[in-house]
Amino acid sequence: MSKFKKIDRQACRDIRVILDNELPPVLADSGLSVDVGNASYNDTGVTFKIKLTLEGVDPRKEEFERYKRAFNLKSEHYGAEFTVKGEKFRLVAVKVRSPKWPIVGENASGQTYKFKESVLKQIITLSD
Repeated sequence: MSKFKKIDRQACRDIRVILDNELPPVLADSGLSVDVGNASYNDTGVTFKIKLTLEGVDPRKEEFERYKRAFNLKSEHYGAEFTVKGEKFRLVAVKVRSPKWPIVGENASGQTYKFKESVLKQIITLSD
């Protein structure tokens, strides 16, 4: 590998590839999984948000458990299916800091979408 002369967008991409490839094997025996998040940089440095979680723990479910009461939800609502415009989604997160679009659903292909709180009526009604 050649030395970096400056930190720019392409250098950040290259560094991310290194982190994505090198960190998981280093942490393989630790019981931790790694997620390299967003980066901020200037000409001389870069800061990546790196999140380490226990393997087998779903961070979205942990966050759901923390904030479910703010939306009058129960633990069993996590993963509940709902339909919007004929497409099925399952509830995977709630975002208390997103007042307009606080509900996160995942479709069959794994893509996530944000929804208004009104979809909760469908989720709560289906489970009751």
